Amino acid sequence: MVRGNWQRRVELNESRRQEAKQKKQRQESKKIFKTQAQEFMAFLDRPNVINSFNKGNRNRIIHIWTDTIPSDAPPILDMLDISVDGTRSPNNSAKRSNGKQRGGRNRSSSIENEAVTKKKVHPRSKEAVNNDPEKEDACATAELPRLCRSHFFSGKCMSSSGGGKKGSGSGNGIRKNFPSIGGSSCQFVHLPKKVLTLNDVLKRSNNGAEAVSACEQAFLMVSRTFNATKAASPEDVVIVDTDDESMEMLYYISLSVDEIVKEDKQPGQPMALSDSIAEAMTRRGCGVASLVYFTLDDRLLYDRYQEGLVVQEQDLCSTESRRSISGSEKLVLQLPASILEHVLAFLEDRAVASMCAVCKAWHQEIGKQSGNLWKLLLERKQWPIPVFNDGEAESNPAAERLILHHAFVSHYVAVRDLSAIRSGIWGILQRKNMDEREGCFRSFESSRSSPQQGNPSIAIKIWSPNRILVAYEQDCGLRLFDSVERSGVGGHRLCRELVARSMDPYQNTKKRKCNLLDMALDEDYIGALLHVKEDGTNAEAFILTVIGREDFLIDDEDAEYDATTQVIDVGQSVLNYLLSCEDVDHGLLQLHDFIREEGDMDDVEVLVSPTLVACGYGRFMTEVSVSIPLWNSNDDDESDLVMNLLFRKFFLVSSSIGAIIWMADNNALPRNEDFSMHSSRVEEGGRYGCQIAAVSSNSSSFSIISIDSTGGFHQPTSIDEPPYDPPKDLADGWISRQALDRPVLICGPDVVVAQNTVVEYGDGKKKYLSRLLFHQLGCETQIPPFESIPLEGDVLVERLVNVRSTHLLAICKVFKRRDRAGNELPGILNDIAGHWFGDDQNDTSTISGASSYGILFDLPSRQQVHRICLVEDLNVISEIGMEEALPLLVAASGGTVAASIWWGGVTMTGEAVRTSTIQHKLSESSADDQKASSTKKKKKIGPKKNSKKDGFARGMSLRG
Repeated sequence: MVRGNWQRRVELNESRRQEAKQKKQRQESKKIFKTQAQEFMAFLDRPNVINSFNKGNRNRIIHIWTDTIPSDAPPILDMLDISVDGTRSPNNSAKRSNGKQRGGRNRSSSIENEAVTKKKVHPRSKEAVNNDPEKEDACATAELPRLCRSHFFSGKCMSSSGGGKKGSGSGNGIRKNFPSIGGSSCQFVHLPKKVLTLNDVLKRSNNGAEAVSACEQAFLMVSRTFNATKAASPEDVVIVDTDDESMEMLYYISLSVDEIVKEDKQPGQPMALSDSIAEAMTRRGCGVASLVYFTLDDRLLYDRYQEGLVVQEQDLCSTESRRSISGSEKLVLQLPASILEHVLAFLEDRAVASMCAVCKAWHQEIGKQSGNLWKLLLERKQWPIPVFNDGEAESNPAAERLILHHAFVSHYVAVRDLSAIRSGIWGILQRKNMDEREGCFRSFESSRSSPQQGNPSIAIKIWSPNRILVAYEQDCGLRLFDSVERSGVGGHRLCRELVARSMDPYQNTKKRKCNLLDMALDEDYIGALLHVKEDGTNAEAFILTVIGREDFLIDDEDAEYDATTQVIDVGQSVLNYLLSCEDVDHGLLQLHDFIREEGDMDDVEVLVSPTLVACGYGRFMTEVSVSIPLWNSNDDDESDLVMNLLFRKFFLVSSSIGAIIWMADNNALPRNEDFSMHSSRVEEGGRYGCQIAAVSSNSSSFSIISIDSTGGFHQPTSIDEPPYDPPKDLADGWISRQALDRPVLICGPDVVVAQNTVVEYGDGKKKYLSRLLFHQLGCETQIPPFESIPLEGDVLVERLVNVRSTHLLAICKVFKRRDRAGNELPGILNDIAGHWFGDDQNDTSTISGASSYGILFDLPSRQQVHRICLVEDLNVISEIGMEEALPLLVAASGGTVAASIWWGGVTMTGEAVRTSTIQHKLSESSADDQKASSTKKKKKIGPKKNSKKDGFARGMSLRG
């Protein structure tokens, strides 16, 4: 069939377009391969990698496979040991003196040169018209041979067992011109035995099969992606066969480490391993961009199709260190799991942790596979063991090991953080240094700008990992601290004050005095609740100051206060909201009647509880009581003024509009009673909601308030606590009452409330008892289930902190007792279970002091994990009463834990502090190496001191 010129022109343009597209794709791939190879060569120049190449007395062999034929390799048909017609050539081994073979073929007349020998002509010339189209198509399909993929990766040809006549195939040009060797039915090239494949090298190692399989899967994924993007339309002619049984031709190079080092190493200069390898490849006509696979002995280091480097520096160093072990040391690495667990059971926890770094096998065994070891460690520490369902552990042992491992690590990290906080507190009080690998602290004793005595801290929040924000009462100051490297001492940390700013809007006046009551922090804003008093009068007010995080960090003293800080009068905002509220209850009706009867608005009392919680997006919630005066009809003297409580409500203040946006009801309580509140963020669909728990000191119930992620508000739910059940062994004549403080905390799905009770006797003696109540959120039953944990001894729970979302930390005040002889008795017993007071009803001991303890509980099991004394004698800090506030604040978020001791100082610990210390130690050596190399380079390129200067340098002009 004769085709017209227009058809030939269209086909030619289409073929050129496809060639240009494929050429562009090949160029982009080459750029990627070159970048990967250069990064791998830079990896070889690292000191630890060079040391791994030089370890041992034996000669190390480097195996390389490239996509470019080396210059010292024989012609391709000689390397394949076949002739053009597909049969073995008996004369291939005989070489002539001029290097040609008897078949008339040398390197210049290889397959690459005679694949296409047609002269290029103009498409509209007569010579092009007279050409045979069939011959043109046949020449276009000629290309290099393809390598058998299965033989290269697995050492076995997948089509060898299929039988068939040698050279049979589907008629493809590749299969016709390059049949297999030795009568195999495979239609692709098998490398001869003298040329190693990737399987021949990696099968010597223990995990060689896994490495080869990963290489093959990576190649298949890349090749299929390439072939899928290559055929843009059904009419495109795909030159390369898309059969998965073949791959591009690869060529093998073997290098000796000793030889390349001796050839390229010069006296007085350090060895550059990458330069030596690149030079050896260049001498063979192969660049680094042609690198496909790179192995050192039987270890795969580089794979083009796995994005280059396939091994880490520490893995290579650990592998090479294991190679140098010989004799009886090898037996240690090959201990059975049962014997290894039995041996490690006699070691301490720190020793067991260090055993993980001995070798990769021990790291795998101890870290992931030793379920019995983790269970033994949990039992030895008397830590709670996770409970499995019937048959769950037997059906999935891997999950059991993982759960046991996670349980031990979570307990260990929480105990480690608590111990580090104790070390920081003792360092502040006793003026001693702490282990700076565990944390850091800052003492205010020697700093004039720091808070002084009488200015206690009243709130502490985690700003971000490695940073804390602390609020102080008297100066209304907020101070931001972080952990930084101590100058002159590598790797040691100290707690530095970054920003100090006062939230008092009246700090420049003398008529008004402010005290900071509480501080709250969300993702964008800081809120501070202040109590304002005016000198010479009884007038008081409560204000909320809000500042953005970024504005707080700027700390511009010259800027106006109102420009960055928003001041909201809480009392005035409450009255404005109540008078404009459409929903009216009995208390609001009384307020309207009072105003209608010409009552003075200044006589309406608005008391704000000294607690503030952040609800997200610049919203803050507090609790307010509203009262009106009741005048005595017989006398108008203000001394007979009695306040009538109208109601107590929760109010939500928005900093964006500077007003109250929502109000919720509260239980009927005395007007002077304070509240404890805690908020927790809840994520729903990418946005955050909020849950607030509130409890008072004298009530037997607590409230739960919810704000969903869409901005919807839900009225509080009141939950009654279980009735108080006094111990049976109390003496006659006792009276119980609630203590002043009742902390509350939301821990995931649970609400934890501390119930503190004071037992008083007629002779003036007191005993203190506490218990923790756990209530699950979302319970809709008539009587909510409560789990109660009694604490033994004379204990008052002052703070509740959620540590790493898995543990509950109770900061307690433990009272010391003395007997009649004056001997001190233990204030807290060894076991938290059992009776609260013991069996002795005729106790004659008296309270002589108080100390502070931290008790750590596991939230899922509700069991105690650890107990530690934080402050031995609270009188060292301040002369506090038995039921006054504890001068110790603790906060935790994520991996950071911090504590503040009134005006004594602050301390912090956690993952951020430890990680920064470790990173400094790791980068210290590399920084020294870079400094030394830069010094040497400056000496080399520096100007010669004795060189002659030019005329312009001596001050000569252009005219001489």
